[in-house]
Amino acid sequence: MRFSFGQRMVVYLTLLAGLILAVMPMSAGLQAWRPEWALMIVIYWVIALPHRVNIGTCFVIGLATDVLLGSHLGIHAAAYSFIGFIFANHYKRVRNFSLSQQGLFILVMVMVERSIVYLVEYYVNNAQMTSSYFFPALSSAVIWPWLFLLMRKIRRRFGVV
Repeated sequence: MRFSFGQRMVVYLTLLAGLILAVMPMSAGLQAWRPEWALMIVIYWVIALPHRVNIGTCFVIGLATDVLLGSHLGIHAAAYSFIGFIFANHYKRVRNFSLSQQGLFILVMVMVERSIVYLVEYYVNNAQMTSSYFFPALSSAVIWPWLFLLMRKIRRRFGVV
């Protein structure tokens, strides 16, 4: 089966939406709770289409996140690639999890991603960790079931296989 241009565009547009949501302005009170939109959307596609969206896609989205957030080039790319590797190797198991179990797995994986980014930033820039550093992991876990259902609806509506 071929991956048509329209199907490819649906995947690219959802990934672009994740990148836009990653830099969209938020109020100061909610800024600390911003979910990892780009990571969650690329995770969805790795789970749903592991033969089409893979670690390379995770790396490119990570590079785009680095550019958009102004961090050192490659930090998010390495973290997203690591998380993508885990999901690519275990996509069959993750598909069989309930949405709440997937949410808990997302919580752990976003915490791993945030830890990788922090460690690199600490060694490069001597960054300090705030008490709200892992809040995005909590908000990502809470939002995951709705994001998963929305992405599945988009995938089915446009026939992305």
